Amino acid sequence: MICAKSFQGKAIQARDGEVGHVQDVYFDDQDWKIRYLAVKTGKWLPGKTVLVTPQTVAQYWHAAAGLPVGLTKDEVKATEEEGPKDPHLCCTHEVFGFSLRTRDGDIGRLEDFVIHDEDSSIRFLIIKLEKLLGARRVLIRPCCIEKIDRSEKKLITNLCCHEVETSPVCEHCD
Repeated sequence: MICAKSFQGKAIQARDGEVGHVQDVYFDDQDWKIRYLAVKTGKWLPGKTVLVTPQTVAQYWHAAAGLPVGLTKDEVKATEEEGPKDPHLCCTHEVFGFSLRTRDGDIGRLEDFVIHDEDSSIRFLIIKLEKLLGARRVLIRPCCIEKIDRSEKKLITNLCCHEVETSPVCEHCD
């Protein structure tokens, strides 16, 4: 498992050299899977951001030096440019900080996602509870989210505040 924020700035290593750095992560808000890594290309392709699918990552995502992909630079160059048109795709930076609206009020903010490295599914949302509640972080499952309201910057859940407060504490998110 890995947090989405840990991708930020990671180098992408093609089979024939570095292609750039991860700028953002796109996920599907219906099935809660990572669909693309938005890669800001380096000097070899200036001014471009391309989308690379997680399936091209050659090794588990915990590589310290970067993410090796099973593509060449030419294959990366041929991938779709940033801006997929699917209305169910969200970028992580767009939703980080959205408040969590429960059945009985707002309780915290989305801080990060916990992603399973083998199938690129989002297993948990890391919610930072408001200061009144000790500013701790808890984990909730994405299936608890009924809607992402982009205009209101809110995640709408079917849980009540007490259920979120008593969710498992996130131990490894600092």
